[in-house]
Amino acid sequence: MRSSYAGGLLTTPKSGRLRSVPLSTQVATALARLADRGWSTGDDDLVFVGEFGDYVDGSALRRRYMDALATAGLRPLRFHDLRHTFGTRMIAKADILRVKEWMGHADVQTSMRYLYYVPRPDDARLVDEAFALEDPAALSASVDGRAAARSGHRGQAGPGSSSRSFPSRCSPRSAVWRDVGASLRGCAEISNVRPPRGDPAAHILGR
Repeated sequence: MRSSYAGGLLTTPKSGRLRSVPLSTQVATALARLADRGWSTGDDDLVFVGEFGDYVDGSALRRRYMDALATAGLRPLRFHDLRHTFGTRMIAKADILRVKEWMGHADVQTSMRYLYYVPRPDDARLVDEAFALEDPAALSASVDGRAAARSGHRGQAGPGSSSRSFPSRCSPRSAVWRDVGASLRGCAEISNVRPPRGDPAAHILGR
């Protein structure tokens, strides 16, 4: 890209520098067919020519663009949205520095707006692994063992000590974050202990 045409004037590209932009095979094939028309095929000739051999009129370009949208069954979009479409589609395939170069951004911070559209197919798997429940049989055996140990210590409690203590596995804080409330519900039912008021576990148990 060596120049831009805007407002009836031929100017330098947006970045102020020359740049190369890759074309898809479909676009390249369509443009290559124009070489067979026999006119306006030189390196400095216009690819899209107006009625009088000059630049295409802006209103005519908009009409053709709107007709193309209607033919494709798309909602109304600004012509400039084509540029954003390129950015959002390419960031899913190329690194940000390439996207910056192709779009002519002077600063990579401008290109970073498209990072929000980068697909992250592993995100759901990571969440599943972070909140995966333990084997139910192993969890039940662990809770039963700790509950039995707690019962055995009740008779040894000294004056003023509370018998309503949580086994370490049944700590509301650890159960909420380690097992997403499922193991906490089992702990609370076995120990018959109500979570402290204001603790996040109370919201999960609904008590």
